[in-house]
Amino acid sequence: MSPPDGPPEDVPLDGPETVAEERLLASLGRHARAVNLARVVRLLELLDSCDAGALDGPGRHEAENLAHQVVGSAGTFGFPAASVDAVGVEEYFGADPPGSGSSADAGLVRRTLDRLRAEFAG
Repeated sequence: MSPPDGPPEDVPLDGPETVAEERLLASLGRHARAVNLARVVRLLELLDSCDAGALDGPGRHEAENLAHQVVGSAGTFGFPAASVDAVGVEEYFGADPPGSGSSADAGLVRRTLDRLRAEFAG
């Protein structure tokens, strides 16, 4: 038991601010994971449109932006491999037409997005 003038036993030596900061960061991480999952689901929808030949310029721009957001957010919140994977997706959709300037084909992009979906859902 702590002496009466010392910190309570359940508060780390770094202080209650550290506990609050850790909780806030964990909450932000959970939110980022959910948002990235939604982004990946949308990217899969846009890839389906691309495969069907129905992805227009605004859709391609949306896909490129979503992938770019996954790159940054995943790297920031502890998913460095997902961030690297999302770079390939961003490059795929950034080409005109999609895939033409990328080493990835639609099948590879789909497998990457499926892997990202599983990672963010997990």
